[in-house]
Amino acid sequence: MAADLPTVAATETDTFKIVAVLRQIRDLVSGVFVKNFNTSTPPAPITGTMLQLVQADSVAGAILIDTFAAGPALAMRRANGTNAAKSALAANDAILTIDGYGYGSTGYSSTSRARVQFQASQTWTDANQGTQCLIQVTPNSTTTPVTAMRITQSATWVNDTAGLSVTTSVAARNATATPAAASAVSAFQMGSAAIILTWGTGSPNTALTAPKGSLFIRTDGSTTNDRMYINTDGSTAWTNFTTAA
Repeated sequence: MAADLPTVAATETDTFKIVAVLRQIRDLVSGVFVKNFNTSTPPAPITGTMLQLVQADSVAGAILIDTFAAGPALAMRRANGTNAAKSALAANDAILTIDGYGYGSTGYSSTSRARVQFQASQTWTDANQGTQCLIQVTPNSTTTPVTAMRITQSATWVNDTAGLSVTTSVAARNATATPAAASAVSAFQMGSAAIILTWGTGSPNTALTAPKGSLFIRTDGSTTNDRMYINTDGSTAWTNFTTAA
């Protein structure tokens, strides 16, 4: 027969500590670790939550990391597949997301209404690991976020929906080629499928793909016939303008 456990006198403070530990054990068993500095019950966590920190009323919540002689870092990583059988990221997979939720008239928003997300921009291998970043906001009087800015290796797309983009490298913008003499070609495009105003060195004819009606300014043009071109077929055919001397 097991011996009886000894009786130990406990103060009120000790009891509170025991209850707090038991609550933490309960939370760990349930799958969510909750640290509550508030006097009320914490709000229900969102799906996927592992750690929930609840601050006291009217006090800003903060997470602080102090380091010395080295910079602090917040690191996150993703693999596809399972933990036992990992697989590579696919293009547009989210690697890291910072989400913002808020409380409306009767409850929290069901999904984030503001977001910064870092994504894979291509299928990953050990040698190809391109990334991009997007920023999403929700327009006034709506509940649907839109992409306000997309930052790629070569361009910043301002509002994917409205379609304003600025590109600094045609090669990186996925054009099929750059003018033969060009070391760098820049472009301004109103929408991912709209005409572009682009400029650089060398002739664009047969070398640069662009939507029909796009304009190319040749910065090294030296005559009235080789300073500006217009795309005539939505591919690589360009016709030169005759400009003033």
